[in-house]
Amino acid sequence: MNGIVGLFDVQQSGSTVVITLLRNPTELGSTELLDCDPGGAIRLLESQQAKNVIINCQNIDRCCSSAVGLFIKLWKRTQANGGRFVFCNLCGHLKQTVEILRLDGMWPVFDSLAEAIEHVEK
Repeated sequence: MNGIVGLFDVQQSGSTVVITLLRNPTELGSTELLDCDPGGAIRLLESQQAKNVIINCQNIDRCCSSAVGLFIKLWKRTQANGGRFVFCNLCGHLKQTVEILRLDGMWPVFDSLAEAIEHVEK
């Protein structure tokens, strides 16, 4: 899983995990991305040490179907915990992709990390 190294920065604050993508996930193989546990976020959700997830996309402008598969895995775990799953800082092609796939109807999208944090911590 060498490609995964340096892809995510994961920070936990209380019951919220912020996963910041540091580079476009499109350069990775689908199996590598689908099988990963970004920074231990899935373990935190499974052990109920966290319940909310924010996907911060400030450093990327593209996504791939494997990344969407990873987001679905995280979202399902978040829902099982009664938490909230949101995105922030979408731009360019990625924002268009989310709108075209209508993922913004399933996963709230915020312009900033501060807005996303405020929403999940209500």
